Amino acid sequence: GSQGERGVIGYRWKTQINENAKAFAVANVLPELDHNESVGWSGGEAQARLERFFSVVFLRDDREPEHIRLRAELTKQIVAKHAATVSDVWAEGNGALARAMSLVYTGDFASCYLAYAYREDPTPVKVIDWLKSQLAKAARPSQ
Repeated sequence: GSQGERGVIGYRWKTQINENAKAFAVANVLPELDHNESVGWSGGEAQARLERFFSVVFLRDDREPEHIRLRAELTKQIVAKHAATVSDVWAEGNGALARAMSLVYTGDFASCYLAYAYREDPTPVKVIDWLKSQLAKAARPSQ
């Protein structure tokens, strides 16, 4: 995504994939991604070992500013050399809220689809439940 609502929506995609599909995901925004993260995508031995595992999704809007459109297209050229797949997901709808929500629910559905593909039940969050129980134990006064 880009800064603003698509940055927040990108973060939601990340957290939904983490929780529902039990999968690693990261999120970043343009133009910040181009300052540091693009260097990580540009190669190196560690990246070469990992790149076949990464898919990159750009959250797009046909109303995005021209400078963001250009950055997205150029950044896709950088990551396409190193990622397994690179995709655009385009906002749909007439108003700003409808367009934002179309990206939100697409990400929510995608996270559930990934859970299904990975044979994961999207509802239990065992590691979070365990962490909460350990924190609760630690918060209890010693007897």
